[in-house]
Amino acid sequence: MVEPVSLRYAPADFAGIKSLAASFETADLLPRDNVYHLHPQDHDRLEKQHWYELVCKATDLTLQQLVKKRGENRRCFCSTPLNLNGYLVTVVVQLAADTYNSYYTLPGKPGPNRPSSLPHAAVLEFLHECTRALREADTADNEQPVLDRDYNEVLRGAGRRLMLRISPGNAHGLYDACLGVAALRHEGDEGRGTMLLGRRQHPALVPVLTLETPVPLRDHRSIRKLLELTEGPTGLVSDAAHVFGLGHMVDESSPQYEPLATVHFTNHYGWELRHAGHTLMRVVSNTPRLPQGKVQADNFARVIKQVFPDTTPEG
Repeated sequence: MVEPVSLRYAPADFAGIKSLAASFETADLLPRDNVYHLHPQDHDRLEKQHWYELVCKATDLTLQQLVKKRGENRRCFCSTPLNLNGYLVTVVVQLAADTYNSYYTLPGKPGPNRPSSLPHAAVLEFLHECTRALREADTADNEQPVLDRDYNEVLRGAGRRLMLRISPGNAHGLYDACLGVAALRHEGDEGRGTMLLGRRQHPALVPVLTLETPVPLRDHRSIRKLLELTEGPTGLVSDAAHVFGLGHMVDESSPQYEPLATVHFTNHYGWELRHAGHTLMRVVSNTPRLPQGKVQADNFARVIKQVFPDTTPEG
């Protein structure tokens, strides 16, 4: 079954999903730990989850093939199936491929828990909400919509997912720690400075000052004061749980160089997450936003001339 029925896909397009998923199992394309859990329910639950992941992979591959065959400008994302009334239900989100691909993505293989960009993280967060809504649909009050999470809250969830991906350690509180630091002023001044995210003794980091006692990131006020010491390429160095000193990255020509994620505190309530010189997201008043592209000077002049034909270069 495909819903809504007005979609350009038909049920026959997905007739081979289960066979394809079974072939993945045989080929071991989705490896797992060969551990048998003593409690039968635990073992059965993990076996079922593994099968659902195979079905998700098969659905994703089938959609990719359909998109390629039809020459569609689309990127497809699938949720892990949910068993509802005897049916395996998968939610699919499709985005314009050229727009999606225009944003910088993190290197490495993306995955369900490894968003490659803020748009990817937002899709994962939205699919998670859709799955939750389907699960709760039968028990929810008929007058209360199940899929009722605020748009900005979905974006904040996406920002947290992205911070988890780029973190060198336990970053479950990294996003909120950055919010707390950005909200503080020091002696009336807005918080400005840089924080480099890397594990201790990372070869791409040159230490300038090492704290005798690392400062927890949850100590927002102390971190805000330490930001006053950052300048130019020198920033606070953090493993996403503590700040343990000041340092800077090695030169890009160095064999030890590796692009690390950095947090740039730009103003009161504002900060940015960057990687390899690219801005992954801008956070303003607790809401992540995509970086805005720069306007080309010649295009700007052309549009101005069209809208205001009497305008001269002098004004």
